[in-house]
Amino acid sequence: MAKRARRRPPKKNKNSFFATLSAIIVATFLFVLVTGAIKWVNGKLTAEGEDLSEETEALQKLEGSNTPVGENTSPVVYTIALMADSEDDISSLQKALEIATQRSVNMIFFLGDYTSWGDISSLEKSKLAMESTGISYLSIPGDHDLADSVQKGDPSGLNNFKMVFGGNYHTLEFGGVKMVLLDNSPNYSKIPGEAMSWFYDQITDADLVFLSQPLYHPTFKRTMGVVDGEETPEVKSQADELLTKIREGNVKAIISADQHLFSRNVDPVDPGLEHIVIGALNSERNLQTPKFCLLRLLEDGSYEIEEVVL
Repeated sequence: MAKRARRRPPKKNKNSFFATLSAIIVATFLFVLVTGAIKWVNGKLTAEGEDLSEETEALQKLEGSNTPVGENTSPVVYTIALMADSEDDISSLQKALEIATQRSVNMIFFLGDYTSWGDISSLEKSKLAMESTGISYLSIPGDHDLADSVQKGDPSGLNNFKMVFGGNYHTLEFGGVKMVLLDNSPNYSKIPGEAMSWFYDQITDADLVFLSQPLYHPTFKRTMGVVDGEETPEVKSQADELLTKIREGNVKAIISADQHLFSRNVDPVDPGLEHIVIGALNSERNLQTPKFCLLRLLEDGSYEIEEVVL
């Protein structure tokens, strides 16, 4: 009987063994690398999420008494159209007034520069447009509205404006919200002492302040006392004084014009104070599309600002 041949066990392939081991090492390395990358990405996203949360929280603190983040359910009790810088562009002014009428605003505040030169004829054309709506309004001048009067020997520049529109500073209270409008339009001269005294009396319990020129902007080099980056020291000093006095009270926002650019910025000293610039109506000399703003006063004492593009 033939013997069955015994099968020898196969020889181990050293090359195959090392290839398998290498594959395992590479796979392990890739797993660790990918896992680490995922953890890093998650950590990065978490960190960024925390940063965003902090910014949102800061914004909510500011806007909790101003413009709430998200939808505000508090009823609107009063709506004011905020306009400025038409500079003889009667067509744009009329268009803004038509929109304001359609939106059923309660009042209009015009924050300066009806005209490009401030002559009587141009001021009267703007007044006719304003009065065509039948909506009550208050006005303060801008620097352009002073030019003709200054050229004719009036140092204040207010003769023509007062002749057409009356006073150049106002106060109004509605629903427990006090609003103060002050003319700070001259670029190179200070606000007279009488107006300053009046303003300081009014802002002790004011909620909103309206000016011809901003007192602060983080980047724009045109604010009260600063024209294209060049300071007039005595005017800039008065602007700083005004801002200090405003910060001492409970004013929620300073709303102004002149820059032809809409912006909203938190005050660098008082986080409960907002600086708002409303943009311009002029269709030719403008850094943005012509616009105005709607200011809504809400029942809970807060406010909302809406840009309205023409």
